[in-house]
Amino acid sequence: MGTLQETLNSVLDDTCEPQELLSIWIIPQLREWGIQLSDSERVQLEDEFQKFTLEAATLSLMNYRFLDSTGPRYVTAENRMSIAKRTLKYALGLFMAEKTRNLVEGLEGHATSILRDEREEQRRLEQGVSEEWQEPLDLLTVFVALTKGVRSLFDDQFLNEATLSGGITFATLAVLHARACQVSSEILVLLRCGFADGAYARWRTLYELSAVSLFIEKNGKEVAERYLFHETLERSRLARQYQQGRYPGVSSRLSQEWIDNLASLQDYLLKAYGKQFKENYGWAASVLSGNPTLQRIAESVGLGDSYPAYRLASTSVHASALSTFRLSVPEAPLGRAVHASPNAIGLKSPGYYCARSLEVITTALLKCQPGLDDHAVLKRGTILRSLRVLVSRVLKGNYIRK
Repeated sequence: MGTLQETLNSVLDDTCEPQELLSIWIIPQLREWGIQLSDSERVQLEDEFQKFTLEAATLSLMNYRFLDSTGPRYVTAENRMSIAKRTLKYALGLFMAEKTRNLVEGLEGHATSILRDEREEQRRLEQGVSEEWQEPLDLLTVFVALTKGVRSLFDDQFLNEATLSGGITFATLAVLHARACQVSSEILVLLRCGFADGAYARWRTLYELSAVSLFIEKNGKEVAERYLFHETLERSRLARQYQQGRYPGVSSRLSQEWIDNLASLQDYLLKAYGKQFKENYGWAASVLSGNPTLQRIAESVGLGDSYPAYRLASTSVHASALSTFRLSVPEAPLGRAVHASPNAIGLKSPGYYCARSLEVITTALLKCQPGLDDHAVLKRGTILRSLRVLVSRVLKGNYIRK
């Protein structure tokens, strides 16, 4: 941070007091134009200076144009003070523009050094995280690698065959599992870089994936189909919102024919599955009466005990007052504001929940794999037991801060 701080100090500290602008910039400029202010007029100009803020002057001068190099064309006794006042704002704008230019050029000129300092600071942080959390993070990395390796057992051809042979439940779970592997890898990166809140927030998605996966695995083909078809409703809604929105600089619009086709598909699905299908979790309405929610889905598959943690993790995502404090990570010191820089605080919860959720999703996928012979069943059992043993070791890792 040394080079960045030096650049900021060299530009921002090299400024004069606002009142000095009158004698350094404004009075000489007026004198050059043949305007010699009297003592009373100078006092009046100083009073005018006090009436408006630098912020207001800066904002009003973003596109301000007043004087050319030759100055005002006519100077009379009546317009002398008007010219002086406008020159005051003009001079402030020039002053701020010069400082802005100097700062931007200074940052660009020292970009290499600033980037080097930033990378060195991140390297030290990651080294500290590794020294303090090495055992659980390494075990979690191995666990995530294993779950991604499991995916290599199911290539695209097998998924297509599973779908054609009625294995849509397995195919749906395989897609959910692929996304879970991605999210878990993101969580690992955030943990190793010292972003506990970010990792905890990403676990929210992993929790939702685990609840949905178990629900589909438990209730079978019809729910899997409803889940997949529900994507059409979401796509239709987003398409309409995009079409109605205004995006500066974006002239392209979606094809009306395409939007109409989505609307027709939506009408067909609502007739087939009922009006409740239109809700966010309407695809689960055939099993859960009333208005299905994530909480009800989670509770129906035995994940209700983790739902409070999910709600707590949600505070890291939104701009609430609560999110400004490290309350989103349970073991973090209460009342300590979120650090601007990454740190090694609070990595336990996101690491713990990541391992648990990924195990749930992978187990649901393996248990639903269709058409296994006895040999394949034994292999699957070995993987399932290995997942359970490894996740238990991840959760028992050294998560206690030294």
